[in-house]
Amino acid sequence: MLVGLGLLWIPIIRVLSGQLFVYIQSVQAYISPPIAAVFLIGILWRRVNARGALASLGVGFLLGIARLVLELGKDGLSGWMYWYADINFLHFACFLFLICTAVLVGVSFTAPPPSDRQLAGLTFATVEPEASATGSHALWRRKDLWASLALVLIVTVIWVYFS
Repeated sequence: MLVGLGLLWIPIIRVLSGQLFVYIQSVQAYISPPIAAVFLIGILWRRVNARGALASLGVGFLLGIARLVLELGKDGLSGWMYWYADINFLHFACFLFLICTAVLVGVSFTAPPPSDRQLAGLTFATVEPEASATGSHALWRRKDLWASLALVLIVTVIWVYFS
């Protein structure tokens, strides 16, 4: 059964692109912008609420699926539908992010904002400053710093090796 489902995707990959990397990136461009918009605006702005987030994710999903379906049948399209199916996937991702952000902000104003209790620790504006930088907090910061430096070193070594 799973092999049959895998074979179903092969014609889709051929229609979208001859390169697997471009195919993966284009599909990612159809699904990621709504999620990124909800996450980024959600942690940066206190006014965003669940109604706006769901509307933004729904609109983004519909526009992304429409793009994928139209791209599969692009040869038989004309007019604005052909333009929509033929726009570069990176440009589409930017437009989709902007549209989802606008929907998120607009719909969030149709409902009351979340209370401070609901937002505690979720946005940059509601994160409480740490009481002190001593004790276990300082130890964790030191461990995080060394782990981050080790990660940067490993990535640099891999980058130099493969370049």
